[in-house]
Amino acid sequence: MASGAAVASTSSGSPLSAFASGATGGPTVSLTATKAGSLVYGVGNDWNGAVPRVLGANQVMVHEALGASGDTFWMQRLTNPTTAAGIPVLVNDVGPIDHEWNMAAVEITPAATASTKLLPSITWPTPADIVKGTALGAAQLNATSTVPGTFVYTPPAGTMLNAGSGQALSVTLYPTDGATYQTATASVLINVLTSAPTVTWGAPAPITTGTALSALQLNATADVPGTFVYSPALGIILPVGQQTLTVTFTPTNTAFAPIVKKVPLPVVKRVPVISTSKGPVRSR
Repeated sequence: MASGAAVASTSSGSPLSAFASGATGGPTVSLTATKAGSLVYGVGNDWNGAVPRVLGANQVMVHEALGASGDTFWMQRLTNPTTAAGIPVLVNDVGPIDHEWNMAAVEITPAATASTKLLPSITWPTPADIVKGTALGAAQLNATSTVPGTFVYTPPAGTMLNAGSGQALSVTLYPTDGATYQTATASVLINVLTSAPTVTWGAPAPITTGTALSALQLNATADVPGTFVYSPALGIILPVGQQTLTVTFTPTNTAFAPIVKKVPLPVVKRVPVISTSKGPVRSR
């Protein structure tokens, strides 16, 4: 075995390389493959003579130059690509063994293809229903991924969809690191409701002072489920005069915004009753 030291280094996206030198022994460099299908090359020089190399097993000579000054320069490689990541590979010569030498080895990894690149995952919750006339925005087009990149939506932001259930939204993620990750797609369905609900509330008949508000006055209805909140509330006794009743209807389906409706309510004085010997007579 040659005397000397070997140093290996690697970084993301770069091939792994190793270097060794020695005063005697056959040139030898080892490294650990980072991917299957890589080509491993070795390059070396011999300072002590222009002598052809005798290669180790499963290796072929790529080029060899025997210098007139007594130096040898050569390139060799493994006969076959690496079979898997994590497997040690050896680039070596078995002769000559009595010359001073330098040798480096490098792994050339295969180019990434769509089938070998990583597929990013996309998280995209199903959006809530929207009402026709609502433009698509961040509330609906809100896909995320742990892989940085650009999201392209179809239809794009600002689009107003026609009414209908189960309409498809799609997104394509273009990763920033296109060498490692392939593009990814995802889709969700959205419901577009036809129109806002209708609240019906006719103006109630006048009431006399002292009459508490009841279901006879606070009787608004809607064509979708929801909650009615009245102001003034049930049981309130209003003063004499022209009053206004207000209801806020909040639909159960949050795609619809709350609806506020008002109606007038006259509150009139009571007609006094005058009793006589002939019986009660109402004043005019």
